[in-house]
Amino acid sequence: MVSGSAASKNLLFTGDELEALPKNEKQLFSVYDDHEQKESRHIEEGTGVPLSDFLEQAGVVDADEVKLRSVDGFESVVSELHSRRYYFPGLVEGDETGREVREPLVSFYKNGKKAKFYPHPTIMFGQQGLEDKNKDFFAKGARYLQAGNRDRAFWVKGDRLACSRYFGVDQVFALNEEGEDAVPLLEITAAKGDSGCLTPETAASVAEEGYVAPGVRLGRCFWEKELGISPLPETGFFVVSGSGDEIPLNPKAENYLFFTGKDLKTVGFYDGEQIVEDFAGVRAGEILTADVPKEIRVPSEKTEGEFYIRVIQNEKETACYYYSLEELQREYADLLTEEEYLYYNHNMNQGKGGMRRVTGRGFPVTGLLNLLPEIPNPEFIESGALLFQVFTNDAYKEKLAADGNELGVYRFILAYEQDQRTETGMEKGDTSAWADEELHFVPIRGNTPFRIYCGKSSANPAVYKNVEGMKVILL
Repeated sequence: MVSGSAASKNLLFTGDELEALPKNEKQLFSVYDDHEQKESRHIEEGTGVPLSDFLEQAGVVDADEVKLRSVDGFESVVSELHSRRYYFPGLVEGDETGREVREPLVSFYKNGKKAKFYPHPTIMFGQQGLEDKNKDFFAKGARYLQAGNRDRAFWVKGDRLACSRYFGVDQVFALNEEGEDAVPLLEITAAKGDSGCLTPETAASVAEEGYVAPGVRLGRCFWEKELGISPLPETGFFVVSGSGDEIPLNPKAENYLFFTGKDLKTVGFYDGEQIVEDFAGVRAGEILTADVPKEIRVPSEKTEGEFYIRVIQNEKETACYYYSLEELQREYADLLTEEEYLYYNHNMNQGKGGMRRVTGRGFPVTGLLNLLPEIPNPEFIESGALLFQVFTNDAYKEKLAADGNELGVYRFILAYEQDQRTETGMEKGDTSAWADEELHFVPIRGNTPFRIYCGKSSANPAVYKNVEGMKVILL
């Protein structure tokens, strides 16, 4: 799927459609990797379709960066999309002569063989210079490409949830109960003249050519695992339209999400009987307004620190707060918490991949933000009224600004100590094995005393090493 605020229309490709694409472009790429201090320089051949073909088809006119997400949860962000990138035939020897301009390639083959996760492609990028570590941007098994910020789809709010949820268009197919790697496309069809349940605009489209919309079933997995509502009741849930009208919803019944227009920018809701095209969200229980006095607490240091939070309003920096580890431990001790995370790391087991469990000790990012004068209340963060971007000292994982709702949903923590373990306890960096029930915290070691952990599925989005700060953009 290709989506995002910079796209005039979103694109959705099935596996068969990807197979049918004319993959005529064959290019050599110089690839430089320096991940986990293991340096490699080599040449790879890709075969596929120029990325510009997809962007042009989606109507993307001016996007300076794209966000990629793979079938295994890996995320990468490529900035300066319009800058020149090159193929250096002499990369291995450190020779920059003979360089050739390289445009990004959506590649289905690597060195003549089907790419990993085929038919999902690998998106390949050239180097901006001989020392540019471009391997950081390659996304094997790319499933989603986001140009600009996320397209909002719907929300779920209410006292049955730990926090409000806001879902993007790019997340819809990950919500089916078969799991993200097996997405059956639901076709919701209306015959010509059958327009009683449709909006006037869609009814007019139906009159011309019928109405078929891809969608997915919302099963128990969505309510119980994604939203954490268990046991699952049959009452107390309501579908809310854009105008504020509500209809009762039984989460145990057959419920569906589907795309309401050909641009794939908005979704509708269908419960087997009623269609809600201007679908805004779901009320799960009562929506309560917390009446808690606003507390403001900012660090004393004004010009330097070991972690910073920059606040951006109307494209200008209005504040920058500098935190030291010592002051955090002294003045923010009431926020101190421990969070456990489990994620897939493709570098483990000699590159075969494996699961790592980490317990981080530190400070919830939402806790720090809620104490700033610019953040009026917790709902401000949950509603996505801000975007955020994490910055690292080594620039490895500078990210496209993400929806603030993710901060609470995925439990972002600024950790200064960690217990890191695998099943065997034999991996580099382990402090204990899973069978060892005692926690063995050690200080974070790196270019900075902090890491940010979050509850995502793979190492790339779950761990930010060498964290030095974050930018918060108020919308």
